Parts: sequence; structure tokens; C-alpha cells
Amino acid sequence: MSILNTEIPFSVELFWDDIEKASPSPLILETVHYHHFLLNWLESQGATDDDFDRVHSILSDWIRRYPPGKGSAWDPFTVAYRIQIWIRIARLPQPTVPFPDLARSLFQHGLYLERTLEFHLGGNHLWKDLSALLMLSEFFEGSTADRWFHTASGLLEKEIQKQILPDGGHYECSPMYHLLVMGDILDVRDLLQHHRPEWVEDQIQPTIDSMGQYIVKALHPDGEIPFFNDTVFGQAPAANLALSRMGNTSISTTPVNIFRSTGVTRIVSGELTLLFDGGPLGPDALMGHVHNDSLSIELSMGAHRFIVNRGVFEYTPGSKRIDSRSIHSHNTPCLDNFEQSEIWSSFRVAERWHRDRFDWNPQENPNSVSASWIRPGMPRISREVRIEEFDRIKIMDRFEGEGRHSLSSPFHFAPNIHLKSVHHEEIDGRLKWTWMAESESTRMEMLFDLPLSLRVEVEETVWWPRFYVEEPIERLLIRGEIECSDQVVLLLRGIPIEKAGSGPESPPITPD
Repeated sequence: MSILNTEIPFSVELFWDDIEKASPSPLILETVHYHHFLLNWLESQGATDDDFDRVHSILSDWIRRYPPGKGSAWDPFTVAYRIQIWIRIARLPQPTVPFPDLARSLFQHGLYLERTLEFHLGGNHLWKDLSALLMLSEFFEGSTADRWFHTASGLLEKEIQKQILPDGGHYECSPMYHLLVMGDILDVRDLLQHHRPEWVEDQIQPTIDSMGQYIVKALHPDGEIPFFNDTVFGQAPAANLALSRMGNTSISTTPVNIFRSTGVTRIVSGELTLLFDGGPLGPDALMGHVHNDSLSIELSMGAHRFIVNRGVFEYTPGSKRIDSRSIHSHNTPCLDNFEQSEIWSSFRVAERWHRDRFDWNPQENPNSVSASWIRPGMPRISREVRIEEFDRIKIMDRFEGEGRHSLSSPFHFAPNIHLKSVHHEEIDGRLKWTWMAESESTRMEMLFDLPLSLRVEVEETVWWPRFYVEEPIERLLIRGEIECSDQVVLLLRGIPIEKAGSGPESPPITPD
């Protein structure tokens, strides 16, 4: 059995013995205690009476081994997640007699969760706690169920105002957690829309619509999320599933989609789709899933990802956790090795320096957006992204301050994208350097316009597209010393798939 891309021993009779002996990482152990693998088993094609009996056996053993409050299995977030899974299991058309201990234990789960709501953490944790209580309020009848509804509904209404920003994005500024939170509220709607129809229509459906409007305009052409803050593939429900559950997917997009609250911008020019993070790092009260990725970009060519952030390997404290959150793992300029926030442990942040400007003037230039950030003792770093012309996007980095500084500005490329230097020359005191990024089916031309003090190097590194998965990739790194009067310019030109590898060569980008 695979949990978070890690093989876990599986036998019905000894399952929980095997889990305890294996001593998996805290995140894997937490995920096992969600019991999502049991739901997947029963929802798989051809589940039989024997399969239901085996699942009931595993659940009976779990209930016996882990009474309320015992160990990490009863962390409130894990309890809430398990409540959601057990309700889905209980609602499956079961070919056998329903499992009686499941309902009894579910009621205990509700009483426990009611007392341990995660007000100290807030964010997606408290959101899931409240969603689970609301689902229980529909699953049971009586005064306790009514109390759960009135408590959780009032608190969730406050959290909606706090956590869902005016642009529809989730305030933790992670596309993955946006989808997780959206999945929770969709579950609440689906269970309560007949039980509490007026409340769902007034409070829940508008939130779902707003979140859907946001996420559909913040995706790559492959239909997947960008890697801003803590985000990986496969952990949240797929965006297309969430959108189909909304019941309204007729959401139009434009060449430039701006989300002022989260600061995310999606720019489309021909085959190029660029996502730009010009927003705050995250909410000051909850920075646990924050990465130092302000001003970072991701880019697709057609349906193929080209420029990517590195993702997340794990949540366990250590070098990979720190590395994944560092400014050096994101496609954003760094001066003098300064980070945008002081990150430590798994989810800790000390000092932080959010973006200080976000500019979009549709009257002056509707196809251009810019943002900047600054910390005491260093220059302001500004990045402007704009559509130059069809199939061309320009990225301009400027530095406002004094003195000479060390610049490191990486661009990480997805697996199977190969980089090569094509041509470089000095023109009017600037270095014009053309590189090519190629996949098997398409390519992208990149013209760097740099001060003579900078160089472009290719390096081998890795990315983490899923928890506990590491894959080799390459990155281009702009490196060297700059004056604050300098600027760094990158012009991207997409070569459509039908032109790549066949017919006459498209003319190269001509330096200005």
C-alpha cells in the first residue's frame, strides 16, 4: 500500500501492528489515521462483501487500539479528517449489515472535536474542524446535532469572512490549501443543502462560487495548480473535480487575470501562460505554510510546464524542509543572500517582509503588472511582467537603493526540459545572451539583457512535485554583482508546437 508515495506494509490482520513497527514520519502516520485509504478501497471498482468485511475489521481494531484522546491519532485535525471519511464510508451502499461501532465512535469523535477546536492554529485546521462538525450535525439527529450545527455554523461564517479574501483566494495563499478548504465547504454544502437549505444558499454557495472563480483563473493550462507556498500535486482534490462539483464551470478568463488580495496574476500570450506571485507572503497570524516566493513566476508553454517552483518534499524538520521554503527554491531575485522571511523548523517564521507595492493600471497598460518588496538595509526589488507582443512575455527586475550587491536569480525548469546556450554578445554596454529551453515537442527562446557584471549558468538540482518524491531538474541562474541603477530583463518567446521540429526555423529574438 502506498501512502504519500511511500510504501506501507499492509495486511488486514496485523495492519495497525505493522504501522506501529514501521514508525513512519509524522505526516505519513497522520495520513494513515485519516483512513482515506479505506474509502479508496471501498470506492474502487468491484468492491465485494469481503472487502467491506475487511475494512470493518480494520476499523474495529483501530477503535479498540485508539480510544478517544490516545496519541497523534486524536489530534483535532486528524479527528476532523477521519470524521469526513467515516461519514462517506457510512453513506456508501453497503452490501452487508452496516457497521454499528462506526456510528457510536463517530458520535464520540464529535464530542471530542467539539472540545478541541483548533482556535490556536486557525486557518485550514479550524476550517476543517468546523466542516466536520457540520457534517456530523446532518449525520445525527437530536439536541447534540443541533448544538453542533449552531456552534459550527456561526464560527464558520466568521471564518469565511476572515479566510476567504475579496478576490476569492484563501488567505494562506497556497493553491493546494485553497483546494483543500474548497473541498471541505463543498462537502458541507452537499450534505446540508437539503437539511439546512436557506443557510447553504445564503452562506455557503456564495463562498463556493467565489473560490471557484479564483481557482479556475489561477491554473496552468494542464489544469493543475502552481507551486506557491506549500503546494504539491496529489494532496488536494483535483481542480477539475472541485469545479465540476460546483455545478457551474462556465467561468471566462482573459489574457490578464488579476487577483489583488492574493496578488496572483495569470498572463496568457499565445502559447505562453505565466503565473506571477505579487502578493503578501501570507497572513501574519498564520505563516506556517509560507515560502519565500514573493515575485516568483511559473510558466507553461502550451500544455507543458516549463518554469516551476521546487515544491515540497516533506513537513518534517530538516534541510529539505528549510530548502523548499527558501527564496533560492523559487523563481525570484535575491540580493546578498537575504530571505524574505526568517524561516525555521517546519512551520515557523520570525521576521517577515511582505510585498510593499502591487501595481496594475489598466488604463495605462492593461497587459502589465508589477510588485516589489524590501527589507531594512537592502534595496527595494521590483519585478514587472508584461505581454510584449503575441507569444512574447517580458520580465524586468529593477533595484532601488544604493551601492553594489550580489544577485542570485534562478529559473527552475520542469523535468525533461533541456537548456542550452545559443548565443551571447555585448551590445551598447549590455550582455545579450540567448538560451533555449526544449522539450521533445516544443521549445522556448529566452533572451537575457544583462549588465556586463552578470552571467547565466545552468545547474542541476531537484524538485519535489509530490510529498516524498524527488526528481532531477535543471535551472538557469543569473549570478554576479549589480549596481542599484542596473536592471535585469528577460524576454520569453514561445515557439508553438506545430513549428517546433518541423518546417523552417522561426527567426530568433533580435536584441534591442
